[in-house]
Amino acid sequence: MKTGVPLCFLLCILLLQSCSEKRDFNAGNSGNELSTFQSDTAEIGTALRFAPKHRDLADSMIQLLNRADSLSRKHQLDSATCAVLFWKGIYYYDRNNYNWALELFAETSELARKNKFTALLAKSLERQASIHLGTDDPYLALKLYYESLSLCEKISDSSGIARVYNIIGYYKGQSGEFDTGVYYLNKAIIINQNLHDRRNKIENLGNLGYVYRSNGKKEEAEKIYQSLVSELIEIHDSTSLPVIYYNMAAFRQDEQKNDSARMYLRKAMEIAEVKGDTSLLSTLYGNTGEIFLNEGEIDSARYFLNRCLEYSKVTDDVETQLQSLSFLLKIDTLTGRHKDAFSHFNLSLILQDSISQRKLRNNKEASELQYENEKKKATIENQQQALHDGSRIRNLIYILLALSIAVLILIAGVFLQQKKNLNRKRDLLESQLLLNNLQLEKLQNEEDLSRLRLEKMEQELRHRESELVSIALGIEQKNELIELISKRIKETMKSGVESDILTEIISSIRMQMTETSDNDLFNQRFSSLHKDFFNNLQNAHPELTKTEVKFCAYLRIQLSGSQIANIMNVTNEAIRKTRYRIRKKMSLPVEASLEAYIMKF
Repeated sequence: MKTGVPLCFLLCILLLQSCSEKRDFNAGNSGNELSTFQSDTAEIGTALRFAPKHRDLADSMIQLLNRADSLSRKHQLDSATCAVLFWKGIYYYDRNNYNWALELFAETSELARKNKFTALLAKSLERQASIHLGTDDPYLALKLYYESLSLCEKISDSSGIARVYNIIGYYKGQSGEFDTGVYYLNKAIIINQNLHDRRNKIENLGNLGYVYRSNGKKEEAEKIYQSLVSELIEIHDSTSLPVIYYNMAAFRQDEQKNDSARMYLRKAMEIAEVKGDTSLLSTLYGNTGEIFLNEGEIDSARYFLNRCLEYSKVTDDVETQLQSLSFLLKIDTLTGRHKDAFSHFNLSLILQDSISQRKLRNNKEASELQYENEKKKATIENQQQALHDGSRIRNLIYILLALSIAVLILIAGVFLQQKKNLNRKRDLLESQLLLNNLQLEKLQNEEDLSRLRLEKMEQELRHRESELVSIALGIEQKNELIELISKRIKETMKSGVESDILTEIISSIRMQMTETSDNDLFNQRFSSLHKDFFNNLQNAHPELTKTEVKFCAYLRIQLSGSQIANIMNVTNEAIRKTRYRIRKKMSLPVEASLEAYIMKF
């Protein structure tokens, strides 16, 4: 996996900061100080230039990087400090010193985040995630991987994106999400193929083979592994080749071909021993010990499992330590090494507590109860089997049996208590559900009642509106009839009938048209329907006359101009002039509707 920082980027930053510092020195410092600064920056640049190329000279390079770290902090070159810290972390990571590496990558992330060095931040997060995935907390690892992925996408770092896709695909496949795992790994393969990155493409294919194997597609997986072995041997790879051998050994182990499995494991161990890959060695020794244990070769199994335990302690791989301890505990029980069994059992409890503490620090709830129960069950079975081997361990079996009974009683008590708690919670939830249903039913009834009241009010409003229009239309019809009678009388007068009597009749008709009884009834009904209309209109436009206010009331009930003319006994031209005067007093623009404006009151 390529983890190098782009040297052009770092050298450009160093050159710019160097030029800036030179100007400051030229302004106020001596030539000797300038020379020292130039020498120091040159030394920093040398360390960063050599770091990606000489990863096999770990001790020498760490000393060189420590010196560069000191000089970059001295001159406050944050970009150089960040790059040096990252490379120090890479060298400790290569040596499987994960605790130191994790601290250095965390410091790199903090400094890169502060100075917005996006590329270095993405790489350091990806390295931290890799450590957490292999040692203690896959949930935290996945969170860091996704954060690194977003940063790589932001700066279009295709190589970084491929690295994160590779790990996410591996994790998803390991977690049972087969299709998702294959999807991410194929995307990583395509990216590395486009980048002509052969080494990382090989790593992607190796993980793809693992995902196929985990999903039961052994033929596809073995085909990938066989093609990778020849390619890795050709390029003299010492990193990925032992991993492929390990996976091929797992194939043979699944097929119960233990001799072939041990052969591949031995090949992988030979390469890992030369490279000093303690992390991989712990896994290889553990698998070899498990094979010997299954074949009944106890001494060989104990040797390899102890080596596995030693290497996993060096790399702080708690999961592998627990697995090797469980096998050693089984061996100690079978061979009657009671003191060693007790020691291994206590150590496993300590490690389990350590795992719980780590997960709590990372805000991940986890329970090891099921694992503990299975382990205790296996211990009891092994002890019962050992009882038949001879009377020399009978006393120990009695003690362990008593302890087992106590544990079972404790588990039974916990189970009963949990069952009671679950029953209480269930009853409480049922009561709460019933109460919620009653409240919901009450709300629905109230809603229905409110809806019926609203419908009744709307019906009543429509009825009153209809009555109001009927009154207005009645006034209109009456006035039309009276006007018709008046016209007929005038025509009769022209034909020679006594004019004084007819004139008196016409006057009476005119008085009838001006009587206010109908108008009063209209005003009364209109006010009951639109209570504040007249007050609101006159408050908003006090310059309106009573006739104009009455005209607005007719518009409010949506009467036409001709209907209003008949009711008010005026011409249509008078209606048009009245509308013009009202609009002018209300200061309405030309495009505004008078009827729409009046409807607001």
